[in-house]
Amino acid sequence: MGSLLLAAALIATSQTAPPVPVDLSTPVGASAATAVALGAPIAPTEVDPAAWAELPGVGPVRAAALARLAAAGSLNQPDDLLRVRGVGINTAARLAGHVAWPSRTERRP
Repeated sequence: MGSLLLAAALIATSQTAPPVPVDLSTPVGASAATAVALGAPIAPTEVDPAAWAELPGVGPVRAAALARLAAAGSLNQPDDLLRVRGVGINTAARLAGHVAWPSRTERRP
C-alpha cells in the first residue's frame, strides 16, 4: 500500500500547469532603444537618438539627425530619410524596413 501512495504522490507532483502564452516582443518598461535592439520596428515619431542608433548603419550623428527630423514631424514616408545628410538611396532603403511607417490614411496632408 505504501508504494501505491508514493506513486500517487509522485504523479501528482510531476504534473505541471499548461504553458501560458507570453508576448516577448518587447519587455514591459523597455526603452525604445531596447525594443529596436530586439528587432521591433521603430516609430517614425521616435525622438530618442539611442533608439535610432540601434538601426544598422546608424551611428550617433545620424541618429541625432533622425531624431531631430522625427521631433519636427518630418518623417512621414521612406523618402523622408533622404533628408538626413549621409543617408543615400541604399541606406534609406535599408533603414525603411526597420521603421513602422504610418498608413496613407494616418499621414498628415
